[in-house]
Amino acid sequence: MITLNSIEFAAPEALRPLAEEVRNRMEHYRIPASVRRKTGKTSLRQVVDPWLIVVCSPDTPGDPDVSEAIARFSKERKYHRILTLLAEGNPGESFPQSLLREELEDGTVIDHEPLAANITGGDTRKKKKKLEVEKLRLIAPILGVTFDDLMERRKKQRKRVLTVVASLVLVGALSFLTLAWSRMNVMAEQQDELSLRQAETKTAQTEAEAQRDEALRATARIAAIQAGNALENGDTELGLLLCLEFLPERADVTELTDVLRAGLEQLTAEGYVPVTTRQAYARNRDTWEDTSLPVYKSKEYEEVGISGYPKIPVPEDQEYTHEEVSLSLLAWSREHRYAVYSGRLKPASSSTWSSCVWLAFPDHPAENRFLKNAEGQYVRADFAEILADGSCLLQSGKTCQRILPLEDDKPVPVFDGGNELKAELPFSITAKWEAPGCEDLLITMDRNDVAVFSREPFTLRYHIRNAHTLAYNLEPGGTYWTGMNVYALANGERYLVIGLRFVYDADTGEYLYEIDDNGFYASNRYMNLSSEELLPIMNNGILSLWDLSRREIIRSLPCDGQFWLAGPVDPGTGRNSASIIMTELENKQTGKTVWINWEYREAAGVIPETLEEQIALARRLLNGRELTEAERLDNFLD
Repeated sequence: MITLNSIEFAAPEALRPLAEEVRNRMEHYRIPASVRRKTGKTSLRQVVDPWLIVVCSPDTPGDPDVSEAIARFSKERKYHRILTLLAEGNPGESFPQSLLREELEDGTVIDHEPLAANITGGDTRKKKKKLEVEKLRLIAPILGVTFDDLMERRKKQRKRVLTVVASLVLVGALSFLTLAWSRMNVMAEQQDELSLRQAETKTAQTEAEAQRDEALRATARIAAIQAGNALENGDTELGLLLCLEFLPERADVTELTDVLRAGLEQLTAEGYVPVTTRQAYARNRDTWEDTSLPVYKSKEYEEVGISGYPKIPVPEDQEYTHEEVSLSLLAWSREHRYAVYSGRLKPASSSTWSSCVWLAFPDHPAENRFLKNAEGQYVRADFAEILADGSCLLQSGKTCQRILPLEDDKPVPVFDGGNELKAELPFSITAKWEAPGCEDLLITMDRNDVAVFSREPFTLRYHIRNAHTLAYNLEPGGTYWTGMNVYALANGERYLVIGLRFVYDADTGEYLYEIDDNGFYASNRYMNLSSEELLPIMNNGILSLWDLSRREIIRSLPCDGQFWLAGPVDPGTGRNSASIIMTELENKQTGKTVWINWEYREAAGVIPETLEEQIALARRLLNGRELTEAERLDNFLD
């Protein structure tokens, strides 16, 4: 709420700065002496009667705060103390209806034409100039005087100013005539001196122009050095922009033209070319969406009404030594709307605790239940994972099974080659994978093993031990066993890559080959396949794109840190294209890393011979990009 003692100001959000301006001007208004004698007030802060000033524009009728203020004054029978300031539009569209029509308590409606100060028309500067006069139309009724009473003082002030100015002009004219008369006696002598000075000035001007030209040439050479540094650090667009800042005017500076040609050769080369920084690339391309690095969100299972550690009553099928079961959340699914918990029970007839599994359905709490097997025994689980189809993978000890809790806990048979209904694994599952194009497979893993299941029927296809860890003289579960990825190609081939290095046939488990990464053991390697079905890998500071089928590197580019595929997303596979890649490169001048965008060229472009054509090509390749103020300051152009 904007107020000046008992005077309130009501305005829509966009006009509140103007309302503040009006309030400040009224607060500092000096009341004329004649009005002070008449009203006894020396400042508007002495006004005690409530007044409301409404700042009007086409947004005002729909502003709820303004409507509330007008209604309050009308209800308190203070309508005659509502004043208006028309800032934009015309009265018909800018005045709220509650200002134009007052409804009395007996239902009588009175039409009004509110008193309005008007500052419409022109820009902000003109409006503020108009406000100097129009504020008097608001102040006059508040003080209980006429507009002319306040204007009279303003007219007297203007008259005094004009009188002073006229006096100064007259004195100045007399002084000038006196000076001119005295100067006429020496004008002849000065004429000869003036001719001499003109000659000296012309010589000095010629020397100054030569110095200025040399200074511009020196600045252009500095820009050429900065442009060369930009090319070396991967910001080719910045290098071209620094050259174009002085070309073609400073074509005599060969360092500029050399760097311009080098930048064009770099930006039109075959293969991956460094374009510019990630920030500049995103700022300059309206159609490019900066995918940058992914943002991972924690699982907020409370959203679906699931608690992490609830307590429930013990089952009633027998006597227990305790009344509640403390549960721990093993798995939950936002899509399928249920959770799997693990708890412990101790029957009164037994001296040992036994584990149990509790299924919780937030949308259907009546379906919550303990999980039992066909013999009526409580099922236990050390690991649980809810799969994409809604089924649940459970492991107890080294026994693995899959259940369908949405179909009365119907167990799904698991075969390991014999007639057993459960798979006995030589390891405990710590993670699982479900990959696009491999929906018929379920892959599980711990630090030393991989097991691959068929879904229908749920069958253990094969088991892979971590033989590669021992081959590289590392401890079991060591740092080289860094992860596992699954890839399905359009030609039907499916691969399992273990440890970010060893390639298997995902259908048979057969070991195929080892990715050649020159011994670069990257535990945080980004292994997402591109839409062209190329796999990015690191080779000691070189980012290469590996073809799984051809078993060779297809493309390469330098990378000093992390990298990210940033090309357009293929709607069919949901994968990013490798036509644009972001990499971290070390700035050779500062030693800091910066993200650079690279674009892939199928073939090298042609560099024209003339400077004029080279400049035109550079402007086309820049896609309309211009130097920012920060870039100008960083490169000493301002």
